Amino acid sequence: MKKYYQKDERTCTCASKEKERQQLKNRTAGWQFVLDPNSKRVVAAKDYTVNESTKEKADLLVDAMALPKVNPDLLIHDDACHFQKHIQGHKALKHAFRRVRYYLIDEFHRPNHKCQKRIQKKAEAKRLKNVRTNMAEVFNSWIRRKNFFLNSMNPHLHRFWVEESILFWNDHLNIIPKYSTRRSAAQSRKGKKGK
Repeated sequence: MKKYYQKDERTCTCASKEKERQQLKNRTAGWQFVLDPNSKRVVAAKDYTVNESTKEKADLLVDAMALPKVNPDLLIHDDACHFQKHIQGHKALKHAFRRVRYYLIDEFHRPNHKCQKRIQKKAEAKRLKNVRTNMAEVFNSWIRRKNFFLNSMNPHLHRFWVEESILFWNDHLNIIPKYSTRRSAAQSRKGKKGK
């Protein structure tokens, strides 16, 4: 039997990744974006058919790593613990990700993890010395503001405007915010609104 998230339940802990969200009819199950933390550009994007699908994330990253001049040794992910296990459990993926030496959790999500990846090893900290690990969260925070607008559209228009948003982000990085703030849980937002 599958376990599903409750309506307002957050997905930020590694322990809760075993559940899945139900998809609304005629809606994407969410988006996966690949960002280069150095250039801050979005290099690939894909809409999920199943929310938080590790297989779909891996497929997107395989495509992104096949792009010219893409040769990563580091993968930063909010759920690197589960993602690395998935990669290591599939022979074809192991080969595709052979150059990736480090699977690390971004600064934004690390405090929510209870696994061994919560604490960085010396070599990992050294590799991350000049890397902005939270760039994906900055982008997610920026695009999340468009969700009400995007989610009211049919799937074709939705995909078109997500692509336009990505192009705008990549072309206007000089005016885009460089930091994201930690958002509060849905329940606490409701409480603040009511006061």
